[in-house]
This record gives sequence, C-alpha cells and structure tokens, in this order.
Amino acid sequence: MSSGWRSNRRRPEPTAPASASGIAGILAGLTALAKLNGLLILVSVLVYLGIRPEMRGWLRKPWPYVGALLAIAITLPFFHWNHVHGNIFLEHANAMKSRGHTGAFTPRWVGEFLGSQAIVLSPGVLIVYLVTLRVYRRTSAFVTDGRQFLWALTITPFAVTLLVALRTRVEANWAAAAYITGLILVADWLVNHWRAQKLRSAVVASVALALIISGMAIFYPAYPKPLWKRTNDLYGWKELARQVQREESGMGQCFVGGLNYRMASELAFYLPAHPTTYCLFLRSRYNEYMFWDDPDARIGQNAVIVNDLADEKADEKAQALAALRAVFGRVDAAPELKLYRAPYRAPMRVIQIYRCYGFKGYNPAVWHNGY
Repeated sequence: MSSGWRSNRRRPEPTAPASASGIAGILAGLTALAKLNGLLILVSVLVYLGIRPEMRGWLRKPWPYVGALLAIAITLPFFHWNHVHGNIFLEHANAMKSRGHTGAFTPRWVGEFLGSQAIVLSPGVLIVYLVTLRVYRRTSAFVTDGRQFLWALTITPFAVTLLVALRTRVEANWAAAAYITGLILVADWLVNHWRAQKLRSAVVASVALALIISGMAIFYPAYPKPLWKRTNDLYGWKELARQVQREESGMGQCFVGGLNYRMASELAFYLPAHPTTYCLFLRSRYNEYMFWDDPDARIGQNAVIVNDLADEKADEKAQALAALRAVFGRVDAAPELKLYRAPYRAPMRVIQIYRCYGFKGYNPAVWHNGY
C-alpha cells in the first residue's frame, strides 16, 4: 500500500495544463481578432501568476508560453494584413490619439478619463470598483485565488488605459474590457459587505444618483455640453436623410457620402434605399471605407457630401469646403441644416450638405492628412 502510494506521487503531471493552455490561447487569440486589446489577456495571466506565490512555479513551465504563442499565431493574419496595407490600423489609432496628444505627462486627461468612467459606470459603482482594485490586490483569507484571477484580468486593461491617459485624450469606452471581470468583483464585494447599514444606504444613494444622471442625459440634452452629447447621437438622422434625398433629386445620378465614416454609415442606414455610401478622405483618418471603393471609378460623377459641423471650427469648415472644391469641378454649399430635439430650442447638431459636381478623383493616401 505504501509503495503504491509513493509510486502514484512519481507519476508525470496530467495533460490538463497543456489542453487548458491551448484552449486559453485560442480564446485569447479569437478575442484579440475581435478587439486587439484582447492580447492584454496574456499580460493579465502573467500578472496573476506573479502575484500568487503558489502559482509562480508555472512561470518556469512551458504551458503559459504555449498558450501565448497560440494566441499570437491566431492574430498573425491581422498583423500581416495591416503590414501589406500600410499599417492602416496604426494610422487610424494614431489619428485618434493625436487629437489630444500633449507630448508630455499631464493629469489633465486622467481627470477627464475618470470623469467619463463615473458617467459610464455611475459614480457609486466607480468608487466601489476602485476599492476592489485596492482590496483584491493582496492575497488574504478573503481574497482567494479566483478573486485575484479576476482582479488580474481587470487591473491590466484599466491600468493600461490610465497610463495612456497620462499623455493623451482617451475615449470613455477604451476601458470597457476591464469591467467584464471588474463588475463581478464589484458585485462580490457588495455581497460580502452588505450587512453594513452605511453600505446599504450608500448603495441606495448611488442608485438614485445614477437614475438622476441617466434621466438628465435622456431628457435634458444641454447641447453642446459633452456630458450629454452622446444621447443626442440617437436623434436627427431621419430628418438628415430626408434632406439629403431632396438635395439628390435635382442632381440626377450621383453618389452620397461624407467627410468622415460616421456620416457615410449613418446615411447608408437611414436613406430608404440603403445605398452604398462613400467616405472622402479629406482630413479624415483611415478606416474601412478605404478598401470598399475605388475613387477612380467615381471620376466625372456628381455627389451629395455631408459634413457634421458639431466639432468643426470656422477655419476647419473653410478647409473642408476648399478641399471639396479641389477634388470636384464645382461645389455649392446648401444652407446649414440644424437638427433639433424636441422640446429644446438649441440645435443638437448642425450639418453642412454640399452639392458637388464633376468628381476629379484623388489619392486618399495623400489627402487624408490634408492637402
């Protein structure tokens, strides 16, 4: 009996780590294909193995690295495609970053980032989330293995976004991946501390505040304040589509497009015929429209081009008109279309529609940064 027990101890390790690492690597790779920051899962696993003393031995074994190599191998087609297409992903991301790039570390964008997260999550949830980041970082009787695994998966994307915010403006949704596991920890922390009367009162107050903020965003869109601006994005598109149809009617056969991919995609959805729309890369960052159409095929055609003036300054509006006149034989600017959201009197969006004649063609790779 004794010798049999000892022989069992000497048996080789089961193959479960190999299969588990393979499955994890495949899932991480597929996640990265959907959203490139899925590769942060690999960093999260390394963080987890590093903070759990009993798990650090896995860093000396091949299985975590096998999973990582599998994930990277799955994403290689993405990197290859981008390489042969002029690294368009990096161009697109860099254009988004450069809008607020300062070139030096500054707390300005960090404050804006945390403020946006307070709106997205609600202030109360954000506070509890930040508490969990502090509480769950160290192993204890309460902070178990599973809790720290979830912690590693949430701290990594959140910390990376926070670091980026030290140097440039970030969008509110960039940290969304952090909350997949982060909100599980929030729920776990609340359940385990629910007996505290002060906590229950704070939760009730937090829910009430979240409802007030949501109600203000929905029913009091004080344009153009950024806090409520996103809720205005749900309105006005049908009216814009009707106006574009009216402009088209007097121009014969023509194509419809925008000076950014958003206008083009909204028109494709809201115009009744759901036509193929186009994005003209005149001071507009690279996107998928670059590969959906050949500009040379449109030479000689007329067009109705739409530009959202919400974020445009006077000189940028003039530059947009000058750019259009450089690639079309003639450009007439229609009266500005002001879109309202009842019952508010201030326009939530101002749209400029251009009637353009005789497209000359252009090279998007040259023009997307201006001319």
